[in-house]
Amino acid sequence: ALIGYKSGTLVPRILYNGSTQYHSRADEAAFDITGTEAYLNQPGLTIGAWVQFDVTAAATEMIASKWASSNLSYNINRQSSGVLRFSITNDGSTTVNVDTSATMSSGTQYFVCGRFNPSTELMARINGTSVTNTTSIPASIFSGSGNFELASNGGGSNFMDGRITLAFLCAAAVPDNHLDTFFQFTAPQFGVSV
Repeated sequence: ALIGYKSGTLVPRILYNGSTQYHSRADEAAFDITGTEAYLNQPGLTIGAWVQFDVTAAATEMIASKWASSNLSYNINRQSSGVLRFSITNDGSTTVNVDTSATMSSGTQYFVCGRFNPSTELMARINGTSVTNTTSIPASIFSGSGNFELASNGGGSNFMDGRITLAFLCAAAVPDNHLDTFFQFTAPQFGVSV
């Protein structure tokens, strides 16, 4: 992948071509987030980034994932319909999802994130608007042996065609007010109104 810069800012972004480029990090403890980490006051998982898609794809485009075949854990992606989907599994195969009602089109910057609050909710967010799923939410996330990847899943499928900036992964269910603050402080860098 290539690293570029948004014109007029110092915010680095990673550019992906939608067919062969992605980043993969071998499985390690830092990515094996189950949502039950006892050292945290609010265990869970929150994942997100600023993204821009270059085309309106006819297939799912992964933003970030630990989602290899038979080793599913968590992922955040744009569905072919344009909605943001955040997914987890507690057994490596059965998924629980939440989809936004808003869609993302090509050529526009979006702040996206997904949050897992154990036994409580899944949340997906585009900019300042969130959607939650509170039905049959598991108590933990499966800790599979798959790699953590940006712009792909499982070593080369569902490639993203676009840009990822300021990606983050937290072993906590980050509260709304913290996500709001991050969105509001970074939005001006991308020309997004808050």
